[in-house]
Amino acid sequence: MTGARIQPVAGLDPLHTVPRPELRKAGGELVVELFDASERRVELAFRPVQAVRIWTLDLWIPPAAEGDAGRRVFEVAGSGWRRELAGQLEELHPTASFLDNARHFVVPAGDDVVEVLAWQLLWRRDGDHGAHPAEAPPSSIPG
Repeated sequence: MTGARIQPVAGLDPLHTVPRPELRKAGGELVVELFDASERRVELAFRPVQAVRIWTLDLWIPPAAEGDAGRRVFEVAGSGWRRELAGQLEELHPTASFLDNARHFVVPAGDDVVEVLAWQLLWRRDGDHGAHPAEAPPSSIPG
């Protein structure tokens, strides 16, 4: 993640280190179900999802930070992966702009690390919910 900056997503607690996440894709949304460190079920919904990659934890180097940073959901600003995909998109579809709104999220979950490019992250846990960013970018796709 050279040149990238990481920022934990505010409002989300550190994640549990053991159970593997459950992932499901429905239309333009990717849902990741897992547990936080207090063993509460958490559902993360990324939408619209642009790209996903999953790593085994053994191949991932957690961010250099204090405390429980390796168990936090975070956003990568200045993402090299996003730049790489934007370059490919430019070559294939020069007028496409949907990656302009994409954010790079990283979810360390049990033995896996899930990386997602999406416009927004929404979460639900025990009646609590939130979103990052708070407001989704406006879609250029009609209603």
